[in-house]
Amino acid sequence: MKAATSILLRAVFSSAILASGISGMAQGVYTSIVFPGATSTVAYGINDAGTIVGQYIDASGNGHGFVVSGKTYTTIDYPGATDSSAQAINDQGQIVGSSFSGSNFFGWICDTRTGEFQQVSYPGATDSVPLAINNSGTVAGDYQILQGNNTSNYGFEEVGSQYTSISAPGAQGTAITGVSSDGVLVGYAGGVIYEDFSLYDGIFRPLRVSRTQAFVNGINPNATSVAGQYFLDEHTAGFVYAKNNFQTLLFPNAKSTFAFGVNASGVVVGYFVSKEGTEGFVWTPPAE
Repeated sequence: MKAATSILLRAVFSSAILASGISGMAQGVYTSIVFPGATSTVAYGINDAGTIVGQYIDASGNGHGFVVSGKTYTTIDYPGATDSSAQAINDQGQIVGSSFSGSNFFGWICDTRTGEFQQVSYPGATDSVPLAINNSGTVAGDYQILQGNNTSNYGFEEVGSQYTSISAPGAQGTAITGVSSDGVLVGYAGGVIYEDFSLYDGIFRPLRVSRTQAFVNGINPNATSVAGQYFLDEHTAGFVYAKNNFQTLLFPNAKSTFAFGVNASGVVVGYFVSKEGTEGFVWTPPAE
């Protein structure tokens, strides 16, 4: 899978989060997402209209971003890139993603209303991965800088072409994975352990959502729900955390489930791995 997930998550996937919370198996409706003709499909983002973005792998092993609205699937690739992935979409139809072109790895914004692309690259970074965009156009993600023979990972926020580097106190690496309409950032920090956090008005706050190893991958626009993944019985399960309730997401008969995007209605998207391969999914919560 050539998915452009967080640089920090791709580098190391270990350690534990200790927390409290009310947990349970999530009811609701699971629906798979398969891009026509793809060998594998992952879903990363969803807006309040239900438009979904993600990445699929074609028969030649190349990655492509996609948008699905209703039953209409559309490929979205940065012009000239050899590999692309769409990571998130806001209610205005702006999509963030990342691509390879030759040996270069870079992020981008695409306005689906005009079809125009604009690069997103933290100044001086070797890699930049935008992972979230809110309705005001604020972009968040993570980037990597080569320092001697070592690389360092940081989060970033981009507002009006102005970039701000984000490093959680005491962390060896930081990733920003979501941004709400009001500018609440969520992500995780690496060190001796990994710890989820929220960031607002310059204040880091621990975001303890589960009793085990967890990674927060997204936040909804009104900052009432987060989605992500955690370790469960030697497997990986998705989760959604809302109203102080931790709900496990397991696609039926899947080996592993990963949750990424969540919208204001609590609808979650992600992907699952089964003996048939890798497919995206949508989880619709039960009516209250």
